[in-house]
Amino acid sequence: MSFDYFNYKSNNKVQKGSILFSQPLMRDKNFSRSVILICEHNKQGSLGYKLNNKIDTEMIKNFDDK
Repeated sequence: MSFDYFNYKSNNKVQKGSILFSQPLMRDKNFSRSVILICEHNKQGSLGYKLNNKIDTEMIKNFDDK
């Protein structure tokens, strides 16, 4: 029995507190080899933090304190 990495389907629901692991062959430079912690997930979208990469400090300056 072989496993098809390109057609993997999960029954797990994404929700606040979920941890997502990128697919091994993902080529997107933003998400390749990433581990993401989901902090918010609703009808408007999702917000997560990349746990295994350093963040650009210039990017942090763009966030408003709320």
